[in-house]
Amino acid sequence: MMRYVFALVVMVLSGPALAENGSFASYQDLRHQLDPLVKSRQMAAVLTLFGGSDEMTPEELKRLDEQVLSLYKQDFTQVQLINRVDLANGWRQEMLGYWVGYQYIYVYMLLQQLPDELRAVQFKFNSDFERIFSNF
Repeated sequence: MMRYVFALVVMVLSGPALAENGSFASYQDLRHQLDPLVKSRQMAAVLTLFGGSDEMTPEELKRLDEQVLSLYKQDFTQVQLINRVDLANGWRQEMLGYWVGYQYIYVYMLLQQLPDELRAVQFKFNSDFERIFSNF
């Protein structure tokens, strides 16, 4: 049931919103910032990190955090890279899985490695594995 309710909260971020945000010094920098936020269920902060918070009102961001906290009663304790596809010219796709017990959330990222930064061009999260895995 929770999976289907949360599936309604699919976040897709791309385009101009990432021009100022969604840039990281390295992959390690990206994961160092992303993992603690997702594990602690701070999805509004994740959206801010990836540049999508300007696509939602402050009230919508607050409701998103409230919904995630109500659906997932515990912080996620585990994270693993599920899939990575290296594309051409510094582009790649990744899917990460975060979980505690039998509760999961999945993250998709389209990344572009530039000479001086790693840019997250697209970011999605969902509790439905197929919705995220279908991006590959």
